[in-house]
Amino acid sequence: MKAICKKIPKTILFLGPSGSGKDTQIDLLAEKCGGKNIGTGDMFRTLYEEKVDGSVEAYEYVKKGIWVPDELVYRLFSEWLKRFDREENWYFSQVVRTPEQVPLFDGLMESVGRTLDSVVHFALSKEAAVERMSLRRVCPKCGRDFHLKFDKPKIDELCDDCGVKLETRDDDYPEAIMQRMEEYENKVKPVLDIYKKRGILIEIDASPSIQEIHKTLLERLTGAKG
Repeated sequence: MKAICKKIPKTILFLGPSGSGKDTQIDLLAEKCGGKNIGTGDMFRTLYEEKVDGSVEAYEYVKKGIWVPDELVYRLFSEWLKRFDREENWYFSQVVRTPEQVPLFDGLMESVGRTLDSVVHFALSKEAAVERMSLRRVCPKCGRDFHLKFDKPKIDELCDDCGVKLETRDDDYPEAIMQRMEEYENKVKPVLDIYKKRGILIEIDASPSIQEIHKTLLERLTGAKG
């Protein structure tokens, strides 16, 4: 594994729709080979708690479910990245969502002396997304998440911690999932086209098991087989 880890690119951008398992794969990669999972969620929450300049304004957008303006996102990112070791591998999760953000991310990487090495896109069909996300459940009392296939509760559809009947989120019903997938595909396609032209795009089918996907991920990132 050490030999494989040495071949992992230092700077990787991960993209994928909700339910594709990108954060699970990033965490597995970081656990095996080191590196940091860097996303906007932790950034917005932490900087807001610290009341860093611009963070309160950004968090107001987040609370309303509105995208934070690009200029503000990347201004905060410049501050956020100062907290990470530049010698470590950095794995960015869904931080480029539009074509307009591509040059902003390029500029950010240049400012910290790094180059984007690879872009991994976890592709998931609408049908597979519905099958996967419609099996997600949440405890209405404690908020713990479960999945009826990958992370089952010990007792049928009851929270392991509270014993409360699990519920389906409103956005995990098939109609909502299909609409979300269509919106995602329309927005991400031009971003993928840009990285494909650069020759750094890796497309991975996100419908197999977590273990199968991870095996493919390591192979595609390193060129190793088996």
